[in-house]
Amino acid sequence: MLLSLSLMAQLQGCAAVAVATAERSWPDASGALPVEGLDASVTITRDALGVPHIRAQTERDLWYAVGFVHAQDRLFQMDLIRRLGSGRVSEWLGEESVDYDAFMQSIDLDGRYAAGRAGADPALLAVGEAYAAGVNAGAASLPALPVEYRVLGVDFEPWRVQDALAATVLNSWALSENAPKEVITLLLRDKLDAAGVDALWRWDPDSPPVDPYWDALREVDIGEVGGSFLGLVEFLWGVADPTASNSWALGPARSADGAPILANDPHLTQLVPSVWHVFEGSGGDVHIAGATLAGTPFPASGHNASVAWGVTNVMADYVDLAVVERAGDRGYVLAGEEQQLRAVEVEVAVKGGRAERRTVWWTEVGPVITELEGTHLVALRWALFEAPDETAQMFYEVMRAERVEDVMEAARRPSSLSQNLVAADVHGAIGWQVFGALPVRRGFTGRLPYPAWDPAYGWDGWREDLPGEVDPERGYIVTANARPDHPDAHAISTAYLPDWRQARISALIEAGGALGVPANLAIQRDELDRHAAERVPELLEGVAPGECGRLLLDWDGDSDKARPEPAIWATFQGELIREALLDDLGEQGLRLYLAAVVPGWTVLDADLEHFLPDREAGVSAALARTCASLKAALGPDPAQWRWGDLHPLHIRHPFSDQSRALEDWSMRPAPWGGSHQTVNQAGYSWYEEDLHTTWMASLRVITPLSDVGAAMFAYPGGQAGHPGHPHYADLFEGFVAGELAPLWFWDEDVRAAAVDVLELTPAVKPAQ
Repeated sequence: MLLSLSLMAQLQGCAAVAVATAERSWPDASGALPVEGLDASVTITRDALGVPHIRAQTERDLWYAVGFVHAQDRLFQMDLIRRLGSGRVSEWLGEESVDYDAFMQSIDLDGRYAAGRAGADPALLAVGEAYAAGVNAGAASLPALPVEYRVLGVDFEPWRVQDALAATVLNSWALSENAPKEVITLLLRDKLDAAGVDALWRWDPDSPPVDPYWDALREVDIGEVGGSFLGLVEFLWGVADPTASNSWALGPARSADGAPILANDPHLTQLVPSVWHVFEGSGGDVHIAGATLAGTPFPASGHNASVAWGVTNVMADYVDLAVVERAGDRGYVLAGEEQQLRAVEVEVAVKGGRAERRTVWWTEVGPVITELEGTHLVALRWALFEAPDETAQMFYEVMRAERVEDVMEAARRPSSLSQNLVAADVHGAIGWQVFGALPVRRGFTGRLPYPAWDPAYGWDGWREDLPGEVDPERGYIVTANARPDHPDAHAISTAYLPDWRQARISALIEAGGALGVPANLAIQRDELDRHAAERVPELLEGVAPGECGRLLLDWDGDSDKARPEPAIWATFQGELIREALLDDLGEQGLRLYLAAVVPGWTVLDADLEHFLPDREAGVSAALARTCASLKAALGPDPAQWRWGDLHPLHIRHPFSDQSRALEDWSMRPAPWGGSHQTVNQAGYSWYEEDLHTTWMASLRVITPLSDVGAAMFAYPGGQAGHPGHPHYADLFEGFVAGELAPLWFWDEDVRAAAVDVLELTPAVKPAQ
């Protein structure tokens, strides 16, 4: 996250005080507490890891209590998310986020909520209102606001129902994997003709080639990318951040106990506190457990008494860059018709009491992201702006499902984000369904900006026949961001990840016989890099390997943290990409490219020879630099190098880099294995100055449907977001050790595991 200079100065001055007073905001976990807004008493039992187990008499009070515990544990985090999603960061961070805020404010989250509210399910609205009331009661119950508020010198504003939409907006943007490539191709258009675009990005030969209009489109006069959109890019696209994941469901014949098992591990950039908060609770006819994003009530990965579900990214493409022709000062041509730009005036409040006004120009299909110069403009076309969004309704129905078929039906609702939803039920069924509002494109693939002024190109509604299946003959389902076997797969996306992880998971399932929870955890922790095992011999063919090359050629792809070969492979790929692209793209262009690619998804997997005609000479030079740099960093003997020393997992609080006094707010560094292409994903970015683990499994969940009360979970952090709290980091060591913790579900287990019990009671209103 971007931190302003004024914030850095403030952190330096307040850090010691903040550390000394952190305990002031720790919530009460036991006793009795009267609160406003409850219908009846609610019991919140916390186990040894601080996981809340809620017992309410009504469903409304259950969601109130979920909001309450979110505010107890993660108030600052969820408040920051709502500000990022609604464009109010500058009130906290200062001048440097004004452009970002202006862009996000122009989206008008409140207006979109108001438009959707009229036709919304009253039961869902009641959930949102109860959750918001619970958040506000939980915030009021804290002895003091979390320490980050005191560091920043800011206050908490009451939570509103629509604030939960901020997470959906941010996730919708993050999950569209082709958008960064499209933007970067636009920025590099003077350097990349059609052949160059394919050579750079088209690693899958079965995917559609570059659109035939590209060489003509790249010649039109387009202004520079504008400040407000650059603010968005700077905040949310700082480095390659693929929102990937693994999920699989085993049918009864593949399971050790004859009932389905569901495993899910979403891959995200790591944060402190974790992006996930786990809870279990019941109220009315609802009984649910799972992992929520702070600020939203429904588990994205969870279960009820009958069904378990999990999500992975489809890598779907629902964001396009639409190039329109200018017509006069404020006019433009879209699909052959002349129209007028709409000025959206926003006022961004800035820390210190100032306000700055910005104008964001909008076309009919989205905001203009380039300056009003030249003969053409570029607009951002995002399904969020055009499609109905029933994401919350979908998860509300999933949460109440009794069978897999109910989950599949719920997944057919339109959503502004797109994911694979995998489910299993106690009746023995397993299923998978892609969900999301995905455009039907007319005349173009979505890989590149399109000539939107021409009526031959555009969007024609939304796709209806999305991939999915129930109870396949093979007896299992796996999703890991790869291209599905579906006739419209390339129309859904041209940015799928290679199938290295998906194929490895399938192979382990098929070789494993009847698998129980331990065997499924072993699959989640697998660190065999099949991408490396296949690519190394191809790249080094005909090359004198030297000592580093020989180690690679003898390597089986095992990416354990104690091995030297993964360090060589990671460094060598970066050096070879630089060798191939620097002359063609220049230093700035290369940096842009490195910000958008991940191992296994680069020019090395597309058409290296296009940029590096003398492959043998280029590989030799890259190998030499690799060996020299690793000797300088890890010592003279390659056999003694350890991948984990170069690739530690160090999950940092966003404030910790600004003051030594706040370093304890981060998790401890831990040597780490794996790569982007291992099932136990542990990605890194060549955009950074090091190869530290930047994204990985943010959560692991395994749910046996023979007994959902035996579900297990882990994530690298803790339930509490309060630095120094006993539950701030107590899940971290178990996660590092590859262990899972129980997610208690049944009343008897919850009572037996109870450590703290808090009774919420309705506050008595004073007589009028």
